[in-house]
Amino acid sequence: FPISGIIANIHQAVPVAIIEKTTLSDGKLLIQVIDNPTIHSVISLYKLEIIWLIGFLAWVLFRFVSWYSFYKNINQNRNKISIEQLMPEAKELTKDIKVKFYTTTITSAPFATGIFKQCIYLPCDFFQSYSKPQQLSILKHELIHIKRGDLCYQLLAEAFRAVYWFNPIIHYAWSQFIKDQELACDYAVLSKSTEQERHDYGQALLKRLNTEVQPFANLFFSFQKQRFNMLEKHTYSQTKNNIGVVICTVIGIYILTNASLTFAIENQSDNKVSFKFK
Repeated sequence: FPISGIIANIHQAVPVAIIEKTTLSDGKLLIQVIDNPTIHSVISLYKLEIIWLIGFLAWVLFRFVSWYSFYKNINQNRNKISIEQLMPEAKELTKDIKVKFYTTTITSAPFATGIFKQCIYLPCDFFQSYSKPQQLSILKHELIHIKRGDLCYQLLAEAFRAVYWFNPIIHYAWSQFIKDQELACDYAVLSKSTEQERHDYGQALLKRLNTEVQPFANLFFSFQKQRFNMLEKHTYSQTKNNIGVVICTVIGIYILTNASLTFAIENQSDNKVSFKFK
């Protein structure tokens, strides 16, 4: 566990008692043995570790039950289809990727799932309720999720949530991370779109009400308010993209190098002498 290793190292390094040596005015050496108060804080860390472990196991159990219920519902409400037969235009989109297509009665469709076996689930009325341009845009959106490995990154983010379950900032960051994935796919689909194509895409988003985020699934109907704002303000600029990449790279390098310097300074030895008694 992440905390147990730290506590074990601290416990080995922290002495039970500290010896202080003082030279008196007459030249004699006064030696004092003082209890180390730090040892008590180390013991309290063990209690925190137990609390963390209970929270960690409870969070993992909760997410597993959510995941199991969601996928059980999917398996009971799906029908496999051949997208190339129903929509020949999609053949060009799927030629470089292995993905299975299903129709489902689940209201949160369309969405993409699967870490190792990628699947895209479409609503049963997909070919009747959406125009051909909307169908292509939705397929592009879900395929971009798969090509970019968004579900793998979601799994990594879930691991962080489990380890740092006690930190509300992590949970907020997770929700923003999922939203950014959706916005990034929208941006990729509409990178060189016309105003009419953006209008059609927005109409497709209006087909369903906002849906709840599901475990390990990229839902098309999620974070609709923010995505409508993106559609309204969307303009493609390769120059801005390049500038953004450069700025993020510079900030990342600065943070990493500054953090390394701070870590090195804080770990300098203060040359104090202490002994551990058994």
